[in-house]
Amino acid sequence: MFLPKKMKKVAGIVSLMALPFTASALDFSLIPIMPGTITNVQLSHYDIGGTGTGAPMFKLIIDNAGDTAHTGMIVVYTIEVASSALSSKPEVVYKGATDPFTIAAGARYEVLSNDFLNENSTNPIHQKNRIQKMENKALEEKVLAAGKVPTGDLKVTLYLAKGTTFSHTMVGSEEVVEAEIVNVSQLDLITPGMSTDNLNEGVDEIQTPSPRFSWISDLRANMYDECTRCYDKNVFELELYERKAGQSKNEVLASPAIFIQKTTVPYLDYPESAKKLVPGTTYLWRVKGLLKGIIDATVESESYAFKYAQTVNPAVAATLQGVESILAIGDFGATFEGLKGDFSAGAVVRYGGKDLSPQEVKDLATKFTNGTYKVINVRVE
Repeated sequence: MFLPKKMKKVAGIVSLMALPFTASALDFSLIPIMPGTITNVQLSHYDIGGTGTGAPMFKLIIDNAGDTAHTGMIVVYTIEVASSALSSKPEVVYKGATDPFTIAAGARYEVLSNDFLNENSTNPIHQKNRIQKMENKALEEKVLAAGKVPTGDLKVTLYLAKGTTFSHTMVGSEEVVEAEIVNVSQLDLITPGMSTDNLNEGVDEIQTPSPRFSWISDLRANMYDECTRCYDKNVFELELYERKAGQSKNEVLASPAIFIQKTTVPYLDYPESAKKLVPGTTYLWRVKGLLKGIIDATVESESYAFKYAQTVNPAVAATLQGVESILAIGDFGATFEGLKGDFSAGAVVRYGGKDLSPQEVKDLATKFTNGTYKVINVRVE
């Protein structure tokens, strides 16, 4: 998450004479606006081109509490990325500075980053002069071509100085905000159902009225919990659609969802309070990953289809659902398919010499889903 450094005022010299205020009367601070974990990462958001577009990343504040104006002041701005995809050390993506400006006596200046980064802004406090850009041309081309900042750590540094672009003295201390960058490339459904365009045949059937929906993603469970600027801590949103007679896949997904719920983890148990599944009915479901960044966005999985075929023994169905969830995670879904048969009379899962109840099977499946346990191998006897 962002870790803004505490402001340190430059110590002033006090004598018995009435001297004018020095730079010690200046207070320079930075308020971060973007979240500490960034999952929606677009290079354009960081406005390397200096257009002033996009949502703000931070607010820059300069306070002059003294009665003396300060001339020849500049603000220096640096953005660095540390990523194994680039190199073993932090890379300066951009470093620039404003033109010299005057800070009036008793004045307070507040500048949002999108105005500060606009090289054509009418605000006197804006990025204007380039000091340094990414030294590794091959890496720069790679980053620019992808349009993304690679997975890693982002560091934005600003400081107030007196002088010119290439010859200046820092006033006070640096203000720094840092963030973890996660590029999202995976959001794959596991169970129930399967991907299919033909909803009239070959759709997987389930027997439980309360299925567990599970999926895998490089969006981590509870990853926004410590984000102080994330008003919504949820990571995923599940949508469930009911197929009406004759509807195509696209028509089903274009209709209103019968169930929508957000979650912080990559699974969701269909609640008792939700609309009851109708025997013989086909359903489609998909998951949206909720991306946080300078601009929030979503990434969407493909859809899975399943048919609800009611069973006379819901407890057996719940037990089988748990086993299927566990095996599917480790790419052992084919093993489960080979074991399928008529379990209506009963099914028992034994763990540590003890027969587990359907709820205990579900709890065990949760430990596999959240990564506490991992399927290493499966043996059929």
